Amino acid sequence: MQNYPRFISQPGDTITINAQIYNRENHPVAVHATIHDEQHGVTDTLQLYDDGQHRDSLASDNICGNIIWWPGLPEDTYFIGISTHDLTVDYRHNFPAVPGFTTIGPVVVKSDTITSTDKEPNPGDQLSYRFNLQNMGLTGIAENITSRLFIQDTCAKLVGLSQNLRPSYGNIAPGDIKLGSANQTIYFSDQCSGGHYISFLFEIYSNNNHFWNDTFDIWIFKDPAGISIEDKNMPKEFTLKQNYPNPLNPSTNITFTLPKSVYVTLEVFNTLGQKVATLLDKKMNAGSHDVIFDASNLPSGIYLYRIQAGEYSQVRKMVLLR
Repeated sequence: MQNYPRFISQPGDTITINAQIYNRENHPVAVHATIHDEQHGVTDTLQLYDDGQHRDSLASDNICGNIIWWPGLPEDTYFIGISTHDLTVDYRHNFPAVPGFTTIGPVVVKSDTITSTDKEPNPGDQLSYRFNLQNMGLTGIAENITSRLFIQDTCAKLVGLSQNLRPSYGNIAPGDIKLGSANQTIYFSDQCSGGHYISFLFEIYSNNNHFWNDTFDIWIFKDPAGISIEDKNMPKEFTLKQNYPNPLNPSTNITFTLPKSVYVTLEVFNTLGQKVATLLDKKMNAGSHDVIFDASNLPSGIYLYRIQAGEYSQVRKMVLLR
């Protein structure tokens, strides 16, 4: 399998399957991938090619491949089995199925909880965090969830055992939020100035299979001695936060921040890309803003909301459950 993380949920999503075949006699071989659900019922069979045109590396190099496009399958974990058929001697061989991809979720980072006494990250601080994950799916239970945290900024680092820690979250039902089982300690370098976000990458696993990725930002405050309360409370960057509650029924609150006055459009789309609502289309002042989205006239499902504020644009996902 390629294209981590292995989550596929909507039109346009793809996952590549590759299989390396040992073909010493250079016989013509037919290679197929079989897709099973967790009950091992076959849902699809896909032929793999060695022609250099199906994300299979080079032609005739014994690496076969093909692409799974969004299959529209129920929320579940799906297994990939490989079968080969030597057409010269009519010999067949089946390789055991392994976890391939999931349509459950996605499982995302919902929020952080600071467990240390100091609740405000400044340059030079060392704080302990636990993170909340949420299953954004509609029906599938995300089983035996764990995560790994990576810092994407030289201004911070994980300390001690936190560098390789994999907190557990147990099973997460659709819409549920679970707190991680262990603290993760982060040091914010005193060599870096405050007043900006530090980005984190989460790899999220189910039964030790890497299915999802998500990112999360933590705001690093300037030294309290050198910043006024007014400056500290003013947003420094554009942000679009996850709506709350989520899943919604039938209304939810969408929060975003603007560091300056700018023209803002806030729109909602279904998974086919069709616009279903325009929530904002006007110039807004700098600061934090809240918008209520009422979905009373929409069916249950997954929706995307997108903000365009000057050159800043971001999309997030929300779930409507009735």
